[in-house]
Amino acid sequence: MKNKFEKYIIQLCQEIRRIMFLHEQTIFYNFNYDKQDRQINSKVGAEININTTYLRYTITVFDVVFQVYKDKDTYQIIETLVHEHCHHFIDPIYFFGVRGVNNQTGEFLEETRERQVQRITNVIMGLLGKKFINEFQIK
Repeated sequence: MKNKFEKYIIQLCQEIRRIMFLHEQTIFYNFNYDKQDRQINSKVGAEININTTYLRYTITVFDVVFQVYKDKDTYQIIETLVHEHCHHFIDPIYFFGVRGVNNQTGEFLEETRERQVQRITNVIMGLLGKKFINEFQIK
């Protein structure tokens, strides 16, 4: 089942990448099913590592998303992956800002960053519509 899941995620990410005009970026995938390896907290489903210098990025998908896949929650998976791809629009200025502030402001910037990424995600999810979600419906 994991092979089918990974193929599904790769196809979905490639389509999201195309729709969001990120085709100049090379995408890599990492699937991590080990709960101990999650860096932030137990509810993190995926994370992105963007290399803006060499125009490539890695999407790491954790066991949380695999469980959502088994539960056949297509919308949640798409939203999670769209959210990660939306970091392309916020992170370059975020990383610039983080270097210029003191440690007391860092937590505020992280919260603001995630909130803005989610706002962009909400817009894109609305534009994708039900047709896109149905197209990637988990079978």
